[in-house]
Amino acid sequence: MINLYFGAISPYTRKVRIMLAEQELPFEPITLDLLNPPADFLAANPNMRIPALLDGDTQIFESNVILDYLLQTYSGRGTGTPPLGAALVRPDHQWEDWKILSTIETLLDSGLNLFQFRKNGIGPQQAPYLQRELDRTQRELDWLEQKATPEGFVPGSFSVLDLNLICALEWADFRQTFAWRGRSTLEAIVELFAERESIRSTRPTE
Repeated sequence: MINLYFGAISPYTRKVRIMLAEQELPFEPITLDLLNPPADFLAANPNMRIPALLDGDTQIFESNVILDYLLQTYSGRGTGTPPLGAALVRPDHQWEDWKILSTIETLLDSGLNLFQFRKNGIGPQQAPYLQRELDRTQRELDWLEQKATPEGFVPGSFSVLDLNLICALEWADFRQTFAWRGRSTLEAIVELFAERESIRSTRPTE
């Protein structure tokens, strides 16, 4: 049985939940209090962040690393339309795909910084660092708008790039951390996969 150290609203956890749903892999969710994590979680994950995954004796942490592990270990699973992409990045487009994947991850990280500081009453108006983070999100979104197509980053499939993007943008809407709408291509991707079962069933709610 796969065990997933879990945060119900975490966009990083959601990425893994979507992949597990796509591959139709059952798992046991282990909800954590990150302010008081158990010893077995700390042993599995020195970064002290969710998600972390235990699959038998294999311990994996960081969301995109977990996605890569699941794609390689359980390849060929899933029956969705369009089909799930077969790899984290395409071998014949690996550098371009890695740039896109890294940009989406940085976008999400910046959004998380903005959210966490806002909970403490600090916004871009009070902190130049946060204004830079906010500016970064807009540059990244403009760049991603140019790299994508209305059918996704890899037309004809539901790619890990699409999966990452949707988690970042829907979380930004949910937490109201940065504005992204008005970019027609990114909006089209979110709309294209909005009713896909793995997306619909993992969408964050309070």
